[in-house]
Amino acid sequence: MLPVNPQFAVQSDVLKHVVRLTKERVALIENDPHLLTVEKVNLLALLLGHKQITDVAIDRDDKTAAEQLLEALDLPYAPNHYADPDGVRHEWLQVATNKPTLDYVLNRRHELTVLEAGVLYGYPTSACLAYAGLLEQEWFDKTLGEYFLSGVFSKPYANEERAHFERVWQDVAGASPTVAEEAAATRAQDDFGLAA
Repeated sequence: MLPVNPQFAVQSDVLKHVVRLTKERVALIENDPHLLTVEKVNLLALLLGHKQITDVAIDRDDKTAAEQLLEALDLPYAPNHYADPDGVRHEWLQVATNKPTLDYVLNRRHELTVLEAGVLYGYPTSACLAYAGLLEQEWFDKTLGEYFLSGVFSKPYANEERAHFERVWQDVAGASPTVAEEAAATRAQDDFGLAA
């Protein structure tokens, strides 16, 4: 049985409504000049229901650009940050499928385990376990979809994890061939090997 968290209040079902992908939202994502390709891929995956949270960088030249896009997409978001070991502050917008999920992440940001965060970011549980050091990790050249969507793979479940990311990638590419083409062009500029 999961532990009860008395610090997290259950919110109204109205707030639990999940924002889903529409043609209008696809067009907004495709045409946004400020988003990185990986952010476009992850926003599409979020709106397709493959993940519950993602991040969007704050543009240094136009700090309101990302906020305007997320408001147009009707996605809940909030600023988030951390300081790395050198004291450098890293800022982004935390984006979620609904307000309760966003509140959960923000209220527990210092308590979230890598397992919780990994599941919310859409990684298979076995991959989260490998990232946490509970399963042996597997490394290999990544396919296009894996390059943009995956992290660490687990050795015992790598085939299932790869199949998961391929399904997510096919959904993303089907929803936006434009973003898929942009992803292929972006990936081709990287100097790591691309698996067929």
